[in-house]
Amino acid sequence: MFFKAISICFILSTFQPPCTGFAQFKDLYFTIESKDELTSFLDTFQNDHCDEMRPYLASATMLQAKYSFFPHKKFQYFISGKKMLEAYIKDNPDNIEGRYIRLITQINTPGFLGYRKNIVEDKSFVESHVDNADLSLDYRNKIQQTISELNSK
Repeated sequence: MFFKAISICFILSTFQPPCTGFAQFKDLYFTIESKDELTSFLDTFQNDHCDEMRPYLASATMLQAKYSFFPHKKFQYFISGKKMLEAYIKDNPDNIEGRYIRLITQINTPGFLGYRKNIVEDKSFVESHVDNADLSLDYRNKIQQTISELNSK
């Protein structure tokens, strides 16, 4: 009986409820254009326990560097978000959204930070999996447009 109770507690502790409002969350992520919008986004969602939000929150954490004045804070935000994103992809290597977020993050990261090593790999992965991914048509089109733009460069 004790073992059964422990097993149930373990299963419940690892259970992730479905993400409610995930589509709206993604829409908000892609419309962030200011420090205030970024701060509001992070304040609203950073304590959410929806696993699928992790790559977006990691990228948003890195984006804080853009709005920080002090170089050491810029670097802290970047490293913190990078660790979060890499941990998510390590745990979910076949997640197309995580790989897509890393792809667009690395494309937009300054080269001197040395965070560009997965661009070719992620582009290839995303390109070969986007058609069969469980994504909205709008999001699938957004991803395909990004890939198309990368292919034309």
